Amino acid sequence: PVYTDGPWFWLVKISTVWLNLLYTLSIFNLGKRFGVMVDKGLVDWGFYTVVRHPSYTLESLMFVCMEMVGFTTVGPWIAASVFILEYYFRSEREDDFMGSSNPDYVEYRDRVRWRYIPGVF
Repeated sequence: PVYTDGPWFWLVKISTVWLNLLYTLSIFNLGKRFGVMVDKGLVDWGFYTVVRHPSYTLESLMFVCMEMVGFTTVGPWIAASVFILEYYFRSEREDDFMGSSNPDYVEYRDRVRWRYIPGVF
């Protein structure tokens, strides 16, 4: 069963829209530095002063939130876990890449301790 109406459904839908908006803003925060495994320079302002991977955090939370209307079965739980693991491994690889290709990233990584959620991880 999947929730198709009621307070839970609307809470999930509204949360998904807000997370999508924040995710979009985090991508705009990157500007021309957006790229996959390409060192186009360090972004250390805006969202990136709080956590090192805000776009990964927001996108994975958005996908998890989209699955929440169907958390009554095991499938959505598996899908949500896959989203979280995918972004975790992607960020690990990106941290290693940026640390080896950009000397400023090491100082940035020390300054911005949190990868995804401030005060948590």
